[in-house]
Amino acid sequence: MKARCVLYLIVILGVVSITHGQLVRSYGIKLGAVSASQTWHYTYTSDLTTGYRWGVTGGVYVELLDIPLLSFIAEIQYTQKGMTVTVPVTTESQPNGTGPFTTMSSRVDYLSVPLLAKLRLKSPLFTPYLIAGPRVDLLVSKRGDGFEAVVDKFESTDFGGTVGLGVELHTLFPVGLLAEFRYNSSFKDVFNNNLLTVRNHSFDFLLGMRL
Repeated sequence: MKARCVLYLIVILGVVSITHGQLVRSYGIKLGAVSASQTWHYTYTSDLTTGYRWGVTGGVYVELLDIPLLSFIAEIQYTQKGMTVTVPVTTESQPNGTGPFTTMSSRVDYLSVPLLAKLRLKSPLFTPYLIAGPRVDLLVSKRGDGFEAVVDKFESTDFGGTVGLGVELHTLFPVGLLAEFRYNSSFKDVFNNNLLTVRNHSFDFLLGMRL
């Protein structure tokens, strides 16, 4: 898996070095926060009620094709996903709960590679834009926190789509600044058997520097 991640990085950096000045509009870095959860759907019982888990994300990107209104973005992004579940504290004498609650938090980390179309509308001070496209996520690490029986069997690859909106701020400095909000959904289950299916989804809040 690590070899595949390195290969993706080499390909994107190779594109930048070969086409810079011809096809490359910009490149840069993005950092931010992730609000992630999962859908746990049981076949014969009620679905698990899950909450959102906060994590971090960050990566590099290259923007291709400097033509009016439209360009394309290729990224490599480290992102933390997972979910939280709030459960009552129980004892042998009080199996239905003692009153207090505790939160369990599972975490799955991915190396995400989105390929996004970017539709932008330029103005003198800022450029608002929309983004959308497919995404592949490569599993890097996982922590079950009480859900190991399922999380340890997660698929190593997840496929999905990303949609979002953002704005570029034009500055007097050689670099530009940007902010983005994204929604990431999955097209496939990361776990699937006769009793249970699990699927990822998340929101990204990103700040970036355009070089």
